[in-house]
Amino acid sequence: MTPESPPARARFPVGGSRFWIELPEASVDKKLLLVAAAVAVSLGVIYWVGYDAVSASRALAAQRGVIDHLDAYLSALIDAETGQRGYLLTRSPAYLAPYRRGQADFAAEKEALRRLSRRGALPAREVDELISLGDEKLSELDLTLRLSENQGTGAALAVVRTGRGKATMDAVRVRMKVLLDEQNRRLDEFTRRARSAILIRTATFAGLAFVDFLLLTLIHRLLARDAAVAKARTAQLEAAVAERTAHLEEALRHLESFSYTVAHDLRAPLRALEGFAFYVLRKNREALDQESIGLLERIQDSATRMDHLVRDLLALSVAGRQKPAMREVGLERVVDRVLGDDEKVRAARVTVRRPLGAVRAQESLLAQIVSHLLENAVKFSGRTPEIEVRSERPGPGRLRLVVADHGVGIAPEHLKRVFVPFVRLYPGSAEGTGIGLAIVERLAASMGGSAGAESELGKGSRFWIELPEA
Repeated sequence: MTPESPPARARFPVGGSRFWIELPEASVDKKLLLVAAAVAVSLGVIYWVGYDAVSASRALAAQRGVIDHLDAYLSALIDAETGQRGYLLTRSPAYLAPYRRGQADFAAEKEALRRLSRRGALPAREVDELISLGDEKLSELDLTLRLSENQGTGAALAVVRTGRGKATMDAVRVRMKVLLDEQNRRLDEFTRRARSAILIRTATFAGLAFVDFLLLTLIHRLLARDAAVAKARTAQLEAAVAERTAHLEEALRHLESFSYTVAHDLRAPLRALEGFAFYVLRKNREALDQESIGLLERIQDSATRMDHLVRDLLALSVAGRQKPAMREVGLERVVDRVLGDDEKVRAARVTVRRPLGAVRAQESLLAQIVSHLLENAVKFSGRTPEIEVRSERPGPGRLRLVVADHGVGIAPEHLKRVFVPFVRLYPGSAEGTGIGLAIVERLAASMGGSAGAESELGKGSRFWIELPEA
């Protein structure tokens, strides 16, 4: 009985003649499948580690926003109190400006704290107590100003001397300190998590780069050996084998370049992976099996999705972090400029109800807001979008810019989620990552304004921003 022959095996030196790897011989298709599988695994690890770092950074940014709102709430009360004191002492109307500004800021920050409380970012009972004390303080300030107008400064100062307002403000500061201490503790915790996630991401990228380098070396030697064996077996196949080897070596050079840069940058290697997958599919689709094609298409789709996620996250992290340069800005000028420059909205039928008025804002940020609102309306308005732009005055000193569409509309239970980052109410129905409206809300808030939406399913939506009127 003839014993079975052992499977053919080959040794390939790695890192010098003292080390080698012994593997069963494999076809070129299997080697390409090995490369694609290894890259798919690497991309999966990159996505998971990168998403973890993104989540940690997102949580850190959200916690900073909580502290900013608490500070802004206290600052609004202090501004209002400063204006009241100045007016009572001097009777100069100039001191009423900081008082009114403090009132407006207090109202906005009060709503912001309530939103944070509803989301669980702040304890509800403590927030309710803080808001109640703030309302009580503003009522005391308003009372003194009305007494000063109607009965004279003496009557107003009599209320001040009772100490009730000071006691209320002291209570506000005490509760604010408790909240800030806890939120700063959480900020420190989120900061540690974010730093840890970044360290893990860097170490993982470095490790994957090293593993990919070893894999590239091994596959290169496998391909070189296959080329030599093929040449020795038949001269007729020499040209085909050389051409195929050259294509694979070019693909390996792209992969090696990706492995080098992945430890230093996130977006660049993702774009390289996307381009590499497209190139291999275009050049070798007929030679690949369906499993190999499927893996390469998954690589291309995942890289694109991750690149968009990183890009939009960077945009969100920048939005609203810098103090805007506020001045009088005409809404019509901004809307006309966006309609002329933004290619995504040129095909829409946009009706502008003039005049729109003017607001206090930074023009570049306002243009970015208008662009996001118009693009959002176009995406959800069907093939021939019909959009209407108009302005409203919801209250004294406030101007609202409204962008209305006749699209699919939003169910009432989903309205509260439209400004949440990365939330898409209709996944797959339109392009994007769900970040545009979140940027709108953040930019509007940075300029002392707010954003909102009204909609009815099947009857379109109205998105608006509200800013101080100029």
